[in-house]
Amino acid sequence: MAGQRGALALPFTADPALGGAWGGPTLVGAWAVHAGLEMVMRAVCVLGLRLIYPRATGTARRR
Repeated sequence: MAGQRGALALPFTADPALGGAWGGPTLVGAWAVHAGLEMVMRAVCVLGLRLIYPRATGTARRR
């Protein structure tokens, strides 16, 4: 029992198999890298959609 870790310690515990991973040796680091990449990809998609579909500016004529 002394070698077992709790469920909350697992994401913060270094794993030797993940030493060269992007997020570092812990799951939390990997999750942080994935979240950052997702935010960048989302921003690129939103900017692309704004270029394709510009907003209405309110300059249309009223009849």
